[in-house]
Amino acid sequence: MRITTLAATAALTLGTSALAEDTTLKMATIAPSLGQAITMATFANVVSDNVDGVAIEVSGGGAATLHMMEVGRGNLDLSMTSPVIYNLMSAGKAMYKNEAEAPELAKNVQLLMWFPYGQYHFAVRADSDIEVLDDIEGASVFLGPQGGGGYNAARGWVAATTGLVAGEDFEAIKANWQTGFQAFLDGKIDVYVNGCLDPCGQFIQFTRNRGPALYWPRKPRRRGSRKIPRQMALPRRSARRRV
Repeated sequence: MRITTLAATAALTLGTSALAEDTTLKMATIAPSLGQAITMATFANVVSDNVDGVAIEVSGGGAATLHMMEVGRGNLDLSMTSPVIYNLMSAGKAMYKNEAEAPELAKNVQLLMWFPYGQYHFAVRADSDIEVLDDIEGASVFLGPQGGGGYNAARGWVAATTGLVAGEDFEAIKANWQTGFQAFLDGKIDVYVNGCLDPCGQFIQFTRNRGPALYWPRKPRRRGSRKIPRQMALPRRSARRRV
């Protein structure tokens, strides 16, 4: 299996409501098998075990982009975010373009702490003809769940480095994290993209089941624009309010 990576960061968000004593907070994470969910669940366990009067209940699954909306509404207390996704929410763009209340809800979301999201890994099998990102033209690719932050970032990176457009130049399959992972494991798609800190459980499982060694491909030929799109650039401010 060959893998290329792109680094990213994530953050834990908190609703603006004040905490009372003997409080139980509700946290939502993405798919429980992913490293970011494990990080957040570990944080919840540490807090629950060591902070008197505070317990955190964790619910795994769903998209962090939707969880942020629920934090803003007050239905959740904690969820994952990122600088890019927060800015899209506050501006009502991309996956939030049809969510009229998103900009106002963003005002109710504040940053609690940062943690590494990990590198965006673009993986293919060792016997694949795909050697650089330009070669994914005509291929079937899992970029992440459509409408999620991972999909948006991976799609933008491919467009910026190759000029290829998801849904036009290659097939961007619709799947959640679990089914996208299984599709690549079963050999039904050509490329699997996931953000995680190495060693990644998903890629360890791939190599155990399929047997190929990991390979880091050479730099893309960049036939498209060399400029990183604005939605992928690090914003000046990741949240309007911070704890």
